Amino acid sequence: MKIVTWNINGVRARIGNLTHWLTESAPDIVCLQEIKSVDEQFPRAEVEALGYNVETHGQKGFNGVALLSKLRFDEVIK
Repeated sequence: MKIVTWNINGVRARIGNLTHWLTESAPDIVCLQEIKSVDEQFPRAEVEALGYNVETHGQKGFNGVALLSKLRFDEVIK
C-alpha cells in the first residue's frame, strides 16, 4: 500500500499537477494539506474520475485538508 502526503498550497491552482501525479504514481491514500479551498470548491469530480474517494475539511483562502483514497471511507468524523 502506498500512502503519501503533499502540502499542495492551493489545490485548485495545482489540479493539473495533482491529476497528472495521481495518474503516474497511483498512490492508494493521499493526505493533502493547505488545500486553501472550501469543501464545495474542491475539484472533487476530477479526482473521483481517477478512482479516488474524497473527504475534505476546507477553509477559504488558507489551511484545509483532504484525504483521497482508493478504499472507501467507513466513517468520517470532523
